[in-house]
Amino acid sequence: MMFEKLFEPIFIGDLRLENRIVMAPMATHFASKQGAVTQRLIDYLVERAKGGVGMIVTESCYVHPDGKGGPRRLGIYSDELIEGHKKLTSAIHECKTRIALQLHHAGRQASPLAIYKYPVSASSIPCIAWGVKSFPQTLTIEEIDTLVESFVKAAVRASEAGYDAIQILAGHGYLLWSFLSPLGNRRKDIYGGSLENRMLFLKRIITGIRKELGDFPIMVRINGTDYMPGGITVDEAAKIAKALEDMGVNAINVSAGTRESHEYQVPPRAFPEGCNAHLSEAIKKAVKIPVSIAGRIRSPATAERIIQEGKADFVEIGRALLCDPEWPKKVKEGRLDDILPCVSCIRCDERLFANKSIRCTLNATVGMERRAKIRPAKLIKKVLIAGGGPAGLEAARVAALRGHKVILCEKEDHLGGQLWLASIPPFKKEFKEVLSYYETQLKKLNVTINLNCEVTPEVVKQITPDVVIVATGSVPFVPNIPGIERENVVTFSDVLSGKREVGEKVVIWGSGLVAFETADYLSEIGKKITIVTRREVRMKTENSNEKLLMQRVLEKGTKILIYTNVLEVTKDGIIVERGGNKEFIETDTLVLCLGTQPDMKLYEELKGKVKELYAIGTCIRKRGTAFEAIQDGFWTARKI
Repeated sequence: MMFEKLFEPIFIGDLRLENRIVMAPMATHFASKQGAVTQRLIDYLVERAKGGVGMIVTESCYVHPDGKGGPRRLGIYSDELIEGHKKLTSAIHECKTRIALQLHHAGRQASPLAIYKYPVSASSIPCIAWGVKSFPQTLTIEEIDTLVESFVKAAVRASEAGYDAIQILAGHGYLLWSFLSPLGNRRKDIYGGSLENRMLFLKRIITGIRKELGDFPIMVRINGTDYMPGGITVDEAAKIAKALEDMGVNAINVSAGTRESHEYQVPPRAFPEGCNAHLSEAIKKAVKIPVSIAGRIRSPATAERIIQEGKADFVEIGRALLCDPEWPKKVKEGRLDDILPCVSCIRCDERLFANKSIRCTLNATVGMERRAKIRPAKLIKKVLIAGGGPAGLEAARVAALRGHKVILCEKEDHLGGQLWLASIPPFKKEFKEVLSYYETQLKKLNVTINLNCEVTPEVVKQITPDVVIVATGSVPFVPNIPGIERENVVTFSDVLSGKREVGEKVVIWGSGLVAFETADYLSEIGKKITIVTRREVRMKTENSNEKLLMQRVLEKGTKILIYTNVLEVTKDGIIVERGGNKEFIETDTLVLCLGTQPDMKLYEELKGKVKELYAIGTCIRKRGTAFEAIQDGFWTARKI
């Protein structure tokens, strides 16, 4: 497929972008506590600029101290912050890339931990993310006047700092959204009621910026819809866009959702790629200025198709650029198989909820770009890696990039380990793309791969490596209860891999993600599922993938029994204890989803027998994930 549209230039006002790929704004928590630009933030954005994007839009940058969305969010509320922003824009411009600053006030979604007070909003309607702590104070007319001035002054600072454009954030449940959306605005004064009145705050900001900065490029990000009853609809969003065009705005950036409909703001993998493109298509019909779209645009084909079909003039790509900063460059050069594909796991966004800095499951270098540079090894070594799961694959890739001679042995007839299993449940096929990426990279790097080869001390003696990296992973935990050895007991890995079949009535014993993914997989093929757990369910509802997974499982009729302890397995079912009483549950198959335990056997056998020995991934972690495994693989291989 050719990608001609993606690499056509485009103008935003008088600003020329060399291509139509824009890095979407994503919070990082890389700024200082005062909101200042840090070297870490510069390094992170420079890496994406080098990757070939036409423009970067910074993360939300608060214009007033009371509008801070998190403890280390970027700020532009004071002249003292301009110097740091100058360093950022200068570094990006050296990469021949444009950069825009997103102006922002979190409104009712301001973090109580960051502002130490109740937030402000158009009306006193709380944000569910913070509960009673976020019950906002209604802004007075005088306070609105002050905030208009804050936005205008922030735009002036952005211009002084060398930004090429600004983007005003007027969506996603934040302050300006609370005026625009009927869901956030119950005012009875000139800022409430009709759409014209609800737009007045934003209109005053734009008018003020135009007065100070003339033709300086202004973009506005709006919700194409709130995806909530009574909120902004796509028809109303088109009217908002037309009014913004009439005010002199140079481009409309379309997204969707708020904290209450967060799965539409940061779409999970259950949503189709480019899931918001119908919104920009409708808005584009209402205006003559450029319109962009954001929302799970992860593949080059999706991005190109959106522009070709006239649904948007340019695309805003976020998580895919976290995963692979060189995404645009690789697309332009036709190296699609070299792109590390984002799997929309939402770990990056999930960490922000926990007030942590952004990271990526698959890219170990995010936020550590300077420290993580891969350099040639001073001494070339023969490196044996035992295990072809995510930890072993990443270790092999990085070790080979450094020039080492790498031999990877995997006891199964395929690579991937838990990564391979992860690709089997519904809506997780994108993990297969990750596995294909590793297979391609290891082939290009001349890594020797031996399948059906379990590493033993004898194998190590035959190969005579200088370094052994043990990445043997983990094995499913099997509890010691009567009847556990019966034929009607299987592990989740045996089920997902197809090694064992299950009956029609299935009980899944577990409370976490794997239990629900296994239930989702089995219910898809018509099995009747009951989930039992000795505690409450441990799904993370702030993670949209897990929230939607639970909904799917429940909608398929799965029963969930909490505070239920399995005491014994019989030939016809299981005996459990619930509320102090024993009960019998009839089942054809009991599936164990009780976590895993490290497989340290090989590591223990090689201790003292190998000069340089490392253990990585789940073979040393009881609750390890792909994130920890890839981190281990990257940093271990980088230091040998």
